[in-house]
Amino acid sequence: MTDATLTEILNETEEETRGRQESQFDVACGRSGRPLILFGAGKLGRRILRDLRKLGTEPAAFTDNSAALWGRSVDGVPVLRPEDAASRFGVEGAFVVSIWNPHGNVQQVFDQLRQLGCRTVLPFVWLFWKHSSVFLPYYLWDAPSNIIRQAHEIRRAFGLFSDSESRRLLLSHVSLQLTGDFSVAPRPSASGRYFPEGLYEPSIAECFVDCGAYNGDTVREFTAWSRGQFRRIIAFEPDPVSFAALERCVFEDLKLGARVVTKRCATGRAAARVLFSASASEEAAVSNEGSLEVDCVTLDQALADERPTLIKMDIEGAELETIEGAQQVIRRDQPIMVVCLYHRQSDLWRIPLMIRELEPNSRLYLRQHEADGWELVCYSVPEWRLRRE
Repeated sequence: MTDATLTEILNETEEETRGRQESQFDVACGRSGRPLILFGAGKLGRRILRDLRKLGTEPAAFTDNSAALWGRSVDGVPVLRPEDAASRFGVEGAFVVSIWNPHGNVQQVFDQLRQLGCRTVLPFVWLFWKHSSVFLPYYLWDAPSNIIRQAHEIRRAFGLFSDSESRRLLLSHVSLQLTGDFSVAPRPSASGRYFPEGLYEPSIAECFVDCGAYNGDTVREFTAWSRGQFRRIIAFEPDPVSFAALERCVFEDLKLGARVVTKRCATGRAAARVLFSASASEEAAVSNEGSLEVDCVTLDQALADERPTLIKMDIEGAELETIEGAQQVIRRDQPIMVVCLYHRQSDLWRIPLMIRELEPNSRLYLRQHEADGWELVCYSVPEWRLRRE
């Protein structure tokens, strides 16, 4: 994977890319007024339905592979079997693939619909581009013209990764976000998330900081990976329901006792009270639309008297702000950094660039742990912590 390949991917002008993002959905549809069918009546499909109605558009139907939904209606829209939807709308309709989750596979749905004879099959991404003010940003999805505008930064980030897998992943993600073509989406790695084989090994002196500890799932994984041999765990989780589950996991199930400190707060660039959308799920996040007010702390403040050796961040888009609030700790202790990059488009290049500034002597790696762009993680590993064969 070379700089030339990246240059080829980034060969459009910003104006050309903006024109494509505004027109691609309509060009692919071919004509206006076609019946719109949403494949996927789950969370994303229902969100798309809600926002289409704001725009004055009503889909003709949902279709879904879940037999439990067939013959029912979701938010007032009928749900058809894929075979029935193809029979009724395969020629005249425009099918929008409206699924995107860590366990799905968008390209498989494209293939399925085409095999059923559906002539026009479109990714939800192109619809989002057309109505960007309504749909975007959404996780890593944003206007592709932003990528062209920040091409210089992307090239800088590309140069930080020396291994071929990391470079391949960055190229695949840039291509996916520029085109909305899920056939180029990288396949997930077989190695474990956050503690992948081959990069680094646990230390008995490990002080693990878990930002976005959720219900204790990563603490459980860390404890298994370290075989229970570690110095300390410091876990941050602001969602009250998830925090209660975290404490049950740590103190009742795993019985880790005084080696673990749990903190019911968010992390960010400054100490403050912030609005939080509490959902008792992995998607709970700091948000201006949240109804709960929680404490937010900086890691420089919270870890002033600690010596972290491994910091993980999966915090629904607050990763960059948390790194900004942890600069003193990261420079001082040079921990292994494990940071998710799929919550915001620009995280793909901005987070590796910032980590390299703070840890100039560490090695940077990208690893993909779920399908369709989900769970892309950046690993920064100090030279002395690299696994030696």
